Amino acid sequence: MVGAWIILTIGTIVGGTSAFAGPHDSSLIVELRRGGKIYTCSGVLVSPDTALTAGHCAEGVTALRVSNAASYQPQSPNWIPVARSFVHREYSPDDSLYGSDVALLKLRGSFPFALHYPQLSNPQIDSEVLPGMRVERIGYGGRNNENRRSLIFPRFASWNNVAYAPIAGKNFDPYAVLGDSGGPVFYRPLGPTGPVILIGIHSTWDEKTNFAYFSRISRFAAWIRSYF
Repeated sequence: MVGAWIILTIGTIVGGTSAFAGPHDSSLIVELRRGGKIYTCSGVLVSPDTALTAGHCAEGVTALRVSNAASYQPQSPNWIPVARSFVHREYSPDDSLYGSDVALLKLRGSFPFALHYPQLSNPQIDSEVLPGMRVERIGYGGRNNENRRSLIFPRFASWNNVAYAPIAGKNFDPYAVLGDSGGPVFYRPLGPTGPVILIGIHSTWDEKTNFAYFSRISRFAAWIRSYF
């Protein structure tokens, strides 16, 4: 523990005790091919055959596939290819910044219905998320030389205005790393045993200030549901 933030690698908790993904088993590692190279991002399932990731993770790619394994295993048979990807029309790497950095992935197969799919947030729930509150974030970025599903507890800072609308969120998140892009940001209004609400998709971070930014899901909920 450092201050109020903890990194918990799901699969091996720091200290050696084994663990399971539990309510976070819908989190994904996303493998993408771009320019002849392979990269990884993070993502989250919102239905058995529909996932979300960052727009910049799906832009200009030649192939995408996803897995909900605990770590990056490129030779594993447990990958599902992406049939089609839809980068939100408002996303622009030059203009929208992190405000509309979201993409929807329709899969060629389905994950089990038994997984814990998060609820999509709405403006009323967003209004409950106040500065200083602890939120939860899943990322598959590189930590200890491994891309492994990690549960991070940043502190919510604010809803940010982009193009004069509060369409993005900001966290104080000193544990963000490359590869976390596209991962879910969760809020639990009733505590650790309550429902898991998806409030954002992690976009980027500023390593100088330790602030991370995410696209605000409530703004895109109708667009997301139109693909269910």
